[in-house]
Amino acid sequence: AQYYKFINAGIPVIGVTAYKTFPIKITDPSEDKYHLTDTFNYHDNINIWLTCMRDIKLYNFTNNHKVIDMSESDFYDIENDNMKKEKIYDFIYICNKDHGDSCPLNGWNAINRNYNLALKCFPIMINEYKLKGLLIGRINCEIPKNCHNIMELTDFQKYHEFIQNYNKCRFIFLPNKSDASPRVMTEAMCYNLPVLVNKNIVGGWKYVTPETGEEFTMNDFEEKLDK
Repeated sequence: AQYYKFINAGIPVIGVTAYKTFPIKITDPSEDKYHLTDTFNYHDNINIWLTCMRDIKLYNFTNNHKVIDMSESDFYDIENDNMKKEKIYDFIYICNKDHGDSCPLNGWNAINRNYNLALKCFPIMINEYKLKGLLIGRINCEIPKNCHNIMELTDFQKYHEFIQNYNKCRFIFLPNKSDASPRVMTEAMCYNLPVLVNKNIVGGWKYVTPETGEEFTMNDFEEKLDK
């Protein structure tokens, strides 16, 4: 109804791919079910889109759409006086917990930040590479055995407290897959942190260059960690 109100008033509408795999259907089980019954045809009704996807054809965009590569995460900056601080941790990973201390692996945050993949990577990073990690937002949640002594977990933090953690770390770890260009990636880059990113992430892949970090899969994770 809001769309047609705009159109009838002569106001053009621009689509934004800022949430998971929208505008195609979202398949992960943590998502609200509204999108499954939504009958509005976004592709047919909206011609101009700001996107973050690597291959827009996989998301049903065609040559008839005007597509611009632009994300909210493109627009970040910090004050330069925050740059130089002592590094306490090797890596930072941000994944708030879902539903209290039960920390289900099928919760919204766990799926969107790909906590399942993180649990596979932690023993390699911590036990084999002896890297010290900072896990933001999942205090009292499960992590692999033998990782507790070298990995610190925090509770959810207010933004002005959370943002200072980048100063304490050497790089950011992003196993995220269904994330549509996570803001924490460019926030970390503004604090001069390189990025270690899931190659299959929906958005944010464009920030990864030889100068800024590495993309990984589980097949080449140690190789990329070495780099």
